Amino acid sequence: MTVVACGLVFVWTNAVSVWTSRISQGALAAAIAPTLFGITLGMIGQKGLPACLGKNEAWNHFGNGATALLGTLASYYCGIPGVFLVMAGMKYFALFALAASTPRVLTVQQHAARKKTRKNKNPPQYLCGHFFQTEPC
Repeated sequence: MTVVACGLVFVWTNAVSVWTSRISQGALAAAIAPTLFGITLGMIGQKGLPACLGKNEAWNHFGNGATALLGTLASYYCGIPGVFLVMAGMKYFALFALAASTPRVLTVQQHAARKKTRKNKNPPQYLCGHFFQTEPC
């Protein structure tokens, strides 16, 4: 959706398209953080959450830096179309990462988190509906 919002400005260069693009980008960006937090909490549980959020945030900063560097190079050599292509390319990297998170991979991560917290004798808590429980949904 963010790429579509950027493409809107690329195709139509009037004030309404710029406003619409920026508003939609802001709304979408505001929805990403709670979504990732909920997914991480569901996968890892409360005990492993701080470490996993720290790792997620580190990769987030790396991705932002890589995007800024690629966007700068693309704008220098190709202009605005290059920046649009970089943003579209980042969308495909995100989709690749999402596709790599298969249910099998998530199950292995949940098992590792449960095993790690069992050593501490504190089972992870999974959010299922409105209830916390010690087994995944």
